Amino acid sequence: MELRIRKLRRNLELTQEELAEKLNTTKSNISKYEVGSIEPNISTLVMLADIFEVSIDYLVARTDIPNVACENKNIKNSNIAQNNSVIYTNIDGEDKETRLSPEQSGLLRIYDKITLKNKVKLLSYAFDIESKEETSP
Repeated sequence: MELRIRKLRRNLELTQEELAEKLNTTKSNISKYEVGSIEPNISTLVMLADIFEVSIDYLVARTDIPNVACENKNIKNSNIAQNNSVIYTNIDGEDKETRLSPEQSGLLRIYDKITLKNKVKLLSYAFDIESKEETSP
């Protein structure tokens, strides 16, 4: 992961200081991410993925396809509204189409409108709920 963060930062011609400012962290932490002495938390990974326009899976080296998730985040609300379906790439790299419930469509519309900071909060909250549900009987 560390090599990808460094490479992506350099591709955007960002200094460690500039990336640290975007992530509301220190240059020291960016340096540590890039040499692998510490790993970014999930909120930081989400922000890095958004800044670099790559998937979290790409950042953590689960795939060599940089922007699978980015294609998904560019879903047009009009397409969702028209047929309530969305095409996404699953964990095996296969394109799948699924129908969305009205609630899911509404959540995507809300997610599309909120700030990056609130997206991070929302995702963090959702991951927390998911982990609690997985451990509940």
